[in-house]
Amino acid sequence: MATDEPKQPVDYRAAGVDTAEGARAVEGIRSHVRATYRPEVIGDIGGFGGLFSASAFKDMADPVMVSGTDGVGTKIELAKLLDRHDTVGIDLVAMCVNDILACGAEPLFFLDYVAVGKLVSARMERIVAGIAEGCKEDKAGWSSFLAYLKGRGLACPELFISDKCMGLIESLAEYYPDARWQRCMVHFYRNVFALVPKGQVKAVAAMLKAIHAQEDRTAAREKAQAVAEKLEAMKLRAAAKEVREGIEETLTYYAFPTTHHRQIRTNNPLERIMREIRRRSRVVGSFPDGQSALMLAAARLMYIAGTRWGTRQYMNMERLKELKQEAAEAAA
Repeated sequence: MATDEPKQPVDYRAAGVDTAEGARAVEGIRSHVRATYRPEVIGDIGGFGGLFSASAFKDMADPVMVSGTDGVGTKIELAKLLDRHDTVGIDLVAMCVNDILACGAEPLFFLDYVAVGKLVSARMERIVAGIAEGCKEDKAGWSSFLAYLKGRGLACPELFISDKCMGLIESLAEYYPDARWQRCMVHFYRNVFALVPKGQVKAVAAMLKAIHAQEDRTAAREKAQAVAEKLEAMKLRAAAKEVREGIEETLTYYAFPTTHHRQIRTNNPLERIMREIRRRSRVVGSFPDGQSALMLAAARLMYIAGTRWGTRQYMNMERLKELKQEAAEAAA
């Protein structure tokens, strides 16, 4: 005798697709994705395709599109072991951008595809947040940021201090061509240390510090040459090359008053604030949206502004004003 077996419902969840979790993931990544938009982006997240205006090519006589794709390989395994998925996206963008740059092209947009066995919205948000951060580090992202600062009234800054982010450096030449750029001394040291065996880092650190302990730029250049030669004698040729090619970018601060040198040769003040914000954001872990993360950062900045930390004077600008006045009088 034949009997009808009870039929199982046929829906997305039965097939292993959680549409509710998918909707939560989309809402979680929405603000991260929007933060990367440049003017040529058309539409918003959630469509069947990404739209990008051809107006980006208006100054080209015969434009050629260069496309590329890449992955992060075994780094995804490390991300799974550590349950830290916010950095693989940065590496992913960097690998794809490097391939495009090698062809002599400018990266315009990033088209991603994330495949998972089981969707966890909080984890997906961390992955996309990393991708967004990688996109924002390119020239378009920095140009948008500098345009915002200029619109808010930042008219003629004299010095920018940062690590060697090419997107920022290229954008500075466009928005603030008269401003000087100082490569953070500490970040430069770390770049050199990456090329040195662990057992020799301490000795190399002392050598690098000796460069920036010189009384003027000329003496610092001479010391850098001596350090590069010593590194070559120690068979650290890659480190020596890094010193020769990058040291000049770390000496910009010598053009400013001596009393300011210690304060403007690194971006440590900003790093200190970021460390406080980072420490608190790690306690939260995953934010429901970008606005909530912004509120936490703003709360910390308001606290700094309202306490003794925020009232301390970091630099006395009177000496810089005197130096500019002396230069104007000499020119007259």
